[in-house]
Amino acid sequence: MNTIRMFFWDQEGRVRWGYKFLTLVLILELLLPVLLLFVSGFGLAVSLPALRERGIVDAAGILAEEYRETAEEVWTICALSIQNLLLTGLCLLFGRLLLKKKPGQLGFRGGLALGAKELGLGLALGTGLLLAAALLIILFGGARIEVSGQENLSLWLLGYLVLFMLVGLGEETAFRGYAIASMAQTENPTLICCFTGLIFGLAHSANSSFSMMGFVNISLVGILLALLALKTGRLWMAIGFHIAWNFVQGCIVGFTVSGMETKSLFIMENTGSALISGGGFGAEGSILTTVVLAAALGAAVLGRKGLSHEPEKSF
Repeated sequence: MNTIRMFFWDQEGRVRWGYKFLTLVLILELLLPVLLLFVSGFGLAVSLPALRERGIVDAAGILAEEYRETAEEVWTICALSIQNLLLTGLCLLFGRLLLKKKPGQLGFRGGLALGAKELGLGLALGTGLLLAAALLIILFGGARIEVSGQENLSLWLLGYLVLFMLVGLGEETAFRGYAIASMAQTENPTLICCFTGLIFGLAHSANSSFSMMGFVNISLVGILLALLALKTGRLWMAIGFHIAWNFVQGCIVGFTVSGMETKSLFIMENTGSALISGGGFGAEGSILTTVVLAAALGAAVLGRKGLSHEPEKSF
């Protein structure tokens, strides 16, 4: 009996952190896909009459050829937005029911002024690091930048901004807030940062044009964001970084975002090897981005002497 008990509980009578972390995997791989299928299917069924009336789809529900490209992009924005809203809700719900953590204990704390300040710092940091990586890629001959000239750009950029705000909220709630809270009892910041970072990298493995460099860079981003969350005891800076990193990468500079194409102010035409340009995966697939992230991570590690919160107290 004691052996069985030790398999599930630690010496202090707490459920071992691995089982807590496993609930995040179940949320991501089981509950989220099922709910997304149901919600998106319901939304599509409700919208079909209006789409037929406007001639966007025919009586059989087939998209008209002239609307196909636009409709597919709108569907991607809507589906990913819904997915991340659901992800946020599921993590907050299961965080309360299973981890016994309120939203504040998952990183949503600090008040409006402090939250806005840290969100802004995260936006600036994410923008700066992405632009630094883009500049290196251009200087080393990996890509050439030019104005995109795309139509209706303001509406598209607004749509993608909303999407990336929700992606930042959803993924940070899951991979930083919920994940760190599930591991807090280890009281080992290094393990928490590295493990959640690697899981974050693996979570993108199904993306288009995924590569080993893409895995390395997304894992480094995950480790950096975990460090920011642990340093502040809150998610706001990590959320801001995440939003800016994706939006600037895709909608301003014109790379693909983890393999996903977006409308953008500029476009990046690959002119060098995939190792330098990032290939179809975007800037996150470039070794030059690795250099930028490694430098940022080194600075963050050195700055950990100012860590004011222990994981157990923060999450």
